Amino acid sequence: MSINLDAGQIVTDKGSFVFGEKKFEKIQTQFKKAVEKNYTFKTTEEAKEEFAKVSNNPDTIFIEYERWQEFDGFFYIYISDDNFSKSSKIEKEIINFIRKNYPEYDVDVRLSVYSSETGFTFSVECDRDFYEVFKYYNKSEFKTYSRLEMKAYFKK
Repeated sequence: MSINLDAGQIVTDKGSFVFGEKKFEKIQTQFKKAVEKNYTFKTTEEAKEEFAKVSNNPDTIFIEYERWQEFDGFFYIYISDDNFSKSSKIEKEIINFIRKNYPEYDVDVRLSVYSSETGFTFSVECDRDFYEVFKYYNKSEFKTYSRLEMKAYFKK
């Protein structure tokens, strides 16, 4: 649920609701604005350490989700094929292969680029240890995320 007191709106999974100022007037003074803090990190390890600290802080209200919170980085898988209609089938084959042969790893596979000349490029987001053991398919070098930022909200 999201409440925007300035706009007089409440957004929930059941829909969005707008209320006039008068209906908020009675309770608006009971709410305190959260303190927003922005973080920038140099390494994924540093980011994950700070994320763990902030997550365990009793004054933390909310942390915006970033991919680095779940994975160390990504790499690409290249598959030569000139038939775009096979993209979903190939993606499912990759996912099923990984689930069957590497069930202990959490990964996210998505079609990244398609070209009728070069074929498919799938991105695989994962932890570095998965990349090291993954020996199937033509793959790129492992890349860490270039944008390591976090936004968190705290009680005053």
